[in-house]
Amino acid sequence: MAYTNILVALDISDEAGEVLDSARRLMSDEGAQLSIVNVIKPITGFYVDIFSVLADQGGIESQAIEYASQWLKELAQNQGVEPKSIDILLGTPAVEIRRKAEEINAEIIVLGTHGRYGLGRLLGSTANGVLHGAPCDVLAVKVRTETK
Repeated sequence: MAYTNILVALDISDEAGEVLDSARRLMSDEGAQLSIVNVIKPITGFYVDIFSVLADQGGIESQAIEYASQWLKELAQNQGVEPKSIDILLGTPAVEIRRKAEEINAEIIVLGTHGRYGLGRLLGSTANGVLHGAPCDVLAVKVRTETK
């Protein structure tokens, strides 16, 4: 099935390219729009006591947003994708991804099956959270992991 309005939820990882490639294969030939979203968990929610110290050193969240934006722009360019938009949001990933899909009237959300790094691994599955309550189809891409 080909889609004309696709939301791709990407993290900043080596697997993001695989997820973006899967989304590209779902696109219809004419007039398809692809939007990219990345959600950063606010640091204040996890480290309230040290936030004031970090905020004085250049705004950790602002730096994370800028880094994610540049990284995703480069990834899209390297994959030959011209996204309609690249949005970096602060919040709970599953909630913000579903909200963005509804906002842009996405026909499908494409995301990886897991977050292998950091707190996302400890706090549960973003893919599972997006699936329950999504306003549209969801494709969870099983990303390849190398075993050594």
